Amino acid sequence: MGVWYMPPFELVRPRDLDGALKHLADWATDTKILAGGTDLLPSLRQRLFEPRYLLAVGHLPELRGVVGEADWVRIGAAETLPGRLGLFLLGGRRGRLGRLLGQATVLFGQLLMALLEFV
Repeated sequence: MGVWYMPPFELVRPRDLDGALKHLADWATDTKILAGGTDLLPSLRQRLFEPRYLLAVGHLPELRGVVGEADWVRIGAAETLPGRLGLFLLGGRRGRLGRLLGQATVLFGQLLMALLEFV
């Protein structure tokens, strides 16, 4: 098995959420969104797709945060789940259980996203 190279692409790093939405309005079919990259980058190396643009959104504060009420939870699209979600699920208590809950949630989220791609 040889070295896999990523296809050429242009990295777009908008200053704010409005810039990201403008790019998607113009180039949605030629763009993949890069937040953390744990799923996207290996797929690029395998050339499962070859987008013209990678839209980096992980730095946008509007896409971060975990907010919850009694009957709902909003998780920002660029939120890092293992740390913050585990902390949120434990009501602010830190420790190994929080990290494990966060990691389990990440795995569940990846499975859900994979299933949604086939719908």
